[in-house]
Amino acid sequence: MEKVQHITRSAIRRASTMEVPQQAKQNMQELFVNFCLILICLLLIYIIVLLMKNLHLGPNTLGIHFNTAERPRKSPSHHYGSD
Repeated sequence: MEKVQHITRSAIRRASTMEVPQQAKQNMQELFVNFCLILICLLLIYIIVLLMKNLHLGPNTLGIHFNTAERPRKSPSHHYGSD
């Protein structure tokens, strides 16, 4: 157990003295900001879906049709095999 603690402490000591380039720091900050923005967008979508369910607003009330059975069917302009 003491050997594992010694290895862990020496690894932490070496990692704390490492130099990180400024470009790498900036890239990590940008990645973190993008990740947070994605999480916020997902949370907003979830809230909107919950509100739509609570207000009984289905996709059909907004004029959006997801099911092909609900779409208005177009009549064919010509028939095959009929003369």
